[in-house]
Amino acid sequence: MPVATTITIENGNVPPQNLKRKDTGSIVLEKLQSAKAIYDQNHSLKTTAYSALQEGHFRSATASKNEEDAKSSSYISDLIIRNRKWSKTMIENDALYFQRLVSQQKPKLLWIGCSDSRVPANQIINLPPGQVFVHRNIANIAIHSDNNMLSVLKYAVDVLRVEQIAIVGHYGCGGVIAATTNQQYGYIDMWLKELKDLYENNRNVLEALPDDSMKADLLCELNVCNSALNVCKTTIVQNAWNRGQALEVHGWCYRLADGILRDLDIHIKGSDQIDKIFKIMRKEPPIALPIAMSPQASPKPDFESLPVYRKKDEMPLVKPSSEVCCCLQ
Repeated sequence: MPVATTITIENGNVPPQNLKRKDTGSIVLEKLQSAKAIYDQNHSLKTTAYSALQEGHFRSATASKNEEDAKSSSYISDLIIRNRKWSKTMIENDALYFQRLVSQQKPKLLWIGCSDSRVPANQIINLPPGQVFVHRNIANIAIHSDNNMLSVLKYAVDVLRVEQIAIVGHYGCGGVIAATTNQQYGYIDMWLKELKDLYENNRNVLEALPDDSMKADLLCELNVCNSALNVCKTTIVQNAWNRGQALEVHGWCYRLADGILRDLDIHIKGSDQIDKIFKIMRKEPPIALPIAMSPQASPKPDFESLPVYRKKDEMPLVKPSSEVCCCLQ
């Protein structure tokens, strides 16, 4: 608080010392009051401006969100409308179309392809619904740790009894291109490790190519070949072959620029076309062994009676090589 000051007046004049004290106290007090008033005014203005800005931002954000929601809702509604129109058109053209489709899932082909929206299986090979059983993932990779792919393969081979399996890659695949770099992309990096291993195993061939585009194209084809072999190494496919089921595995590559499928000349029809170590033995009755047996009483194993491989003659293994690279031709 300001200290009270006593002023003495002599002959109608204020002594100099008192004048100085009065002026100093008054000026300081006035300045403090003025500064406080200015501060209060500015603070009020700032608070008002901030509140207005906040409110405006909220309104803007709300309007933006409402606009996005409206667009999303409009897009979804449009898809439903398109479905209705499509269904109506199909019935107008063929009144029994959907009734036949209910019991029409008898595909001869299992398509294992990339998730890329530009590579739709049925449209590319011009087949209607019910004719192709489809599994898709990033970069059309078939590996033995993918339970999703194995479940599809099991159902296709054992239940639907497909006769053909096609591993279909496509040139310009984003997953393949990503695998040729050292960048991090997050969770998908673990998935692309299979492609990086494939790149490392074929480094000399890939790095001898003159540009990155040809390198990616060849890796795309090598990936198709490797995935086709992985499918053939599964017990699902080999058991089908062992029971005499007609089943072939093929490798294709699709080019977005012209819509043409390239046959990579990968056609595997039996276990004689894969490495011996990956072959499974034919199912035989299990050998009965005693629960407890002393070493002296252990019989000598009869190797002649053990299960043998389906075929003894080995055909050349289909291996990834530059010879299957359509992009180089």
